[in-house]
Amino acid sequence: MNILQMQQFQIIAQYQSITQAAEALFITSSALSKTLKNIESEFNCLFFDRIGRKIVLNQNGIELLSYIDRILDDYDAMLHRFSNHPENPNASIVLCDLGENILDKCITAFSQKYPYIRIKKEDVSFERSLELLLAEKADIIFTDHLSLAKFPQEIASQHIESTFLFKNNLFLAVPPDSQYATLKEIDLKQLRHEAFIEIKGDLQDVIKTAPLIEQLQNSEDFKINFAYHYDLDYAYKNLFFTPHLYLSDSLHISYYTDSRKYKRFIKLSNPTAYQDIFICHRPDDPHVAILADVLKKTFLDIFI
Repeated sequence: MNILQMQQFQIIAQYQSITQAAEALFITSSALSKTLKNIESEFNCLFFDRIGRKIVLNQNGIELLSYIDRILDDYDAMLHRFSNHPENPNASIVLCDLGENILDKCITAFSQKYPYIRIKKEDVSFERSLELLLAEKADIIFTDHLSLAKFPQEIASQHIESTFLFKNNLFLAVPPDSQYATLKEIDLKQLRHEAFIEIKGDLQDVIKTAPLIEQLQNSEDFKINFAYHYDLDYAYKNLFFTPHLYLSDSLHISYYTDSRKYKRFIKLSNPTAYQDIFICHRPDDPHVAILADVLKKTFLDIFI
């Protein structure tokens, strides 16, 4: 007995008339009679007593209908639970993304496996993402140790789970023929007279490297000479091929795997030239916990 047959049995029981039930279902009486005969044949018993032209539920029919009612109630609840219904509070996750489509591949795979869970991405700074999580306006975020240090009590009181993902070190990107190309590390102040590329745009929201560079300049009391200025779209297309210097980081170097074909990356030896990157979420929601585990594994695969 399938779901459609159960639904049709309910209608027959409601009208206690094959003709009226068939009209309500917009099918022929003969087709509905055949359905009822198949149900009775499957269970080898009668569910209606025939009294003249009328049919009346007997005790078997009353018991079967009670089972069907419960099954179809559960079926409707299941459809509601695992649908993209906009009012379903468990079918939406707000993710503060790392930006630049870095997570698109794993999010797409997750959405294919859990199509009833909608993921809304927000591109904001690490500190802002933590503020949204604490305000319960975000479910999963990425942030750094500098931002976490600003809200230790709030994080503890709200039982937010934070997991270290990787150390995001800053690197100097140079062409293979640069005088620095053979070095493994370099101090920022050795680059006092060098000209760098600055990427223009809404850097706080789009490129998480930008706040780190700003923090580095403040902590080292050193002003980087940004002599060339690329807008965001132009930078994406041409950054690998420029002869000028720019600063990159572990995340972007790992994500743009072709970058090592065109550039040498020298780690900045300055003690403050890094971010510890964390993923944070509340573990109570099972959907959030599942997606958080998928994201954690993504970075473990990249950095370990």
